[in-house]
Amino acid sequence: MRLKWTRVGFAAMVITAALGLPDGAAATTSVSVSGTVTLTSVQGPAPNLAGTAIFVCDVTGQSCANSSRTTDSSGNYTGVQVNYPNTITLEFVRPYFGGVTNSVYTNGYVITAPFAVGASGNTGVDASMSQDGYLKGHITDANTGAPISTSVTIEPPTCADRADCASYGYYSCPAGEPVTSGQCSYAATADNNGNWTDLYSNLTHPTTDPNDPTTTDDSPTPGWKVCAGGSIYVQQCRTVTPGTNGGSTEVDFNLVEAGHLNIETAQDVPFVPWTVYDASGSAVAHGDTSQFSVTLPVGVYRIGFAAYGPYIAQFYNGKAGLACADPVTLTQSGTTVTEDLATSSSQLTACSTSGGTGGTGGTGGAGGTGTSGGTGGTGGTGGTGGTGSSGGSGGFSSAALTRLIAPSAVASHIVILLKAGGLSETVTFGEPGTVTVKWYAMKPAGHLSPASSVRSRVLVAAGKVSSASAAAAKLKLKLTVAGRNLLKRSKRVRLTGIGTFKAVGQTAVSASRTFTLKR
Repeated sequence: MRLKWTRVGFAAMVITAALGLPDGAAATTSVSVSGTVTLTSVQGPAPNLAGTAIFVCDVTGQSCANSSRTTDSSGNYTGVQVNYPNTITLEFVRPYFGGVTNSVYTNGYVITAPFAVGASGNTGVDASMSQDGYLKGHITDANTGAPISTSVTIEPPTCADRADCASYGYYSCPAGEPVTSGQCSYAATADNNGNWTDLYSNLTHPTTDPNDPTTTDDSPTPGWKVCAGGSIYVQQCRTVTPGTNGGSTEVDFNLVEAGHLNIETAQDVPFVPWTVYDASGSAVAHGDTSQFSVTLPVGVYRIGFAAYGPYIAQFYNGKAGLACADPVTLTQSGTTVTEDLATSSSQLTACSTSGGTGGTGGTGGAGGTGTSGGTGGTGGTGGTGGTGSSGGSGGFSSAALTRLIAPSAVASHIVILLKAGGLSETVTFGEPGTVTVKWYAMKPAGHLSPASSVRSRVLVAAGKVSSASAAAAKLKLKLTVAGRNLLKRSKRVRLTGIGTFKAVGQTAVSASRTFTLKR
């Protein structure tokens, strides 16, 4: 940031030292200055020069005031009011924010040499700014090769490379220290063809010496981090050095599809440790049930739960070992699994092996004269075959659960939910079983890791209802204390609902849905 400037209001400027006039001196005439801002060595996207601010400064360039005039899209400006007689300088400052596509892609600001104000004003007071380098790239799907429209996150290596972080609402970061999650990060977006561009001038704070307008230092520091993915694609990151003086650095990504694997327990017990295994049996993610989800590449996984409190170690869907744990297929739309924790090994299904083949009976001996032959031996008994897993619940579909999870348009108002303490819905059972619905608010845990990410959750509301027949029953979804406090202070909140239906002797059916509550 420039530390030596003092900027004052325009009205004060015309009668004070901001224009080089002594205190109390009267401005004899107000005249107009006009000109054009141009770029040199333009490469890459065509720049939009609109919005460059013009400041009127004293002859030293140290005391400046905003003229309230800016350039148009072609870089032209008019109507900058100054006092005659006087000798001044003009400073041109590109907008740092206001939309990346409308920013002036230049080295930040430039100060003119001192000039005398004419009796009729001045024309042709021009300035030329050099274009900085920029980052660009292309993003494709690793499986299909199709272009992906997604966001790209960019971070400098140190806070010194974005000295105006604090000025624009970013977290504090001492100069020279490495950037951490949430500090000084910027976003670009790939278009429908998978192309993305973010010019370097939008990523760094220029360090032109205000005492010497001919001196600039816009060279980027090596070590900028560029990341793509992290939601429905596995995040990838690259460390790059942006180009300078109109040059570009190409950063391409070939992303693997990912999905959110939501892991919870039927007892809603927090902190139960879990491990996710891939098809080869290797552990690929660890966490516990206080966390909302883990993001992994789409595919088939198995899940193990460690012993916790009164609950014993087990594998998904009540299995005693990894080999017989039910496989879980993760898709881009997300998958939810709910484990009914066991307190005794008798509640788990053991991993069985096929039984052996019975032995062959012996051959009867040769009969003597008038004597019967011997009796053959009895064959061995074959082992018992493994038990097949139960089929899914047939009386309650995922589509029915999805409709049940989110409230109606009327019931989704925060005021109504707070007044009622929750929500009541009628559940039509197709067979005896239990329906459970839970609403969660997610708390981001920072940047996603290259392989996976875990997000914390807050339980906002929960309800459970059982039916011993196929009759209808009332599901009462009650707000938790944390949920009530969250809604009280929110005008709008986005929640994720998770529903499960478990019929007697059947595998649970699960579904999830995201929706928004409004006041």
